Amino acid sequence: MSEMNLAFRVTFMDLESAVACKHFIRAWRDGKQSLGELSTAFSDRLPEALALAERLEEAFPDGLMSTTITFEGNRHTMFYYSIGGNDGIEKRHLCRLLCGWLANMDAVTQVVQRESGDNDAFTVYQDGSMEELCIFEDGRLIDWLLAQSDEILPVSIYDLPVLFLKYQGDLQAAMEAEQG
Repeated sequence: MSEMNLAFRVTFMDLESAVACKHFIRAWRDGKQSLGELSTAFSDRLPEALALAERLEEAFPDGLMSTTITFEGNRHTMFYYSIGGNDGIEKRHLCRLLCGWLANMDAVTQVVQRESGDNDAFTVYQDGSMEELCIFEDGRLIDWLLAQSDEILPVSIYDLPVLFLKYQGDLQAAMEAEQG
């Protein structure tokens, strides 16, 4: 059994909201303020902070045991995070909670979650819906991953599931559109 890795990319409409969200998550993980204090402190910049604080307190009343949230970097308004730790159930629950909350923010256009390990899968949140794609359930995704890694389809790993859904699994149409 291999280690489960969870990561996600959030695409914001503006940089101000992205930075406010990053600071809220970092402050929460630092644990110097309660979630209630944080949601009050961030209420002007991040109106959705209270909703997340309530969900986090309900889901993790004793705090997170061993799970960490790491900001991996950004490219303008696309922010990348990873979730680490030893407890796979806690990691998955936290990731779903964060991604669902982020996807419902007015300032967010898209969230793409990636799970790798024994169960390679993507979850795409956009336009008010959530789509899950598992590599082992739809073999066509393997061809897409190979095309991306061979640079035949020159896109980010996070763009693969979005394009897969957009082109309904038609790799050739995606390659023609993305290269043209």
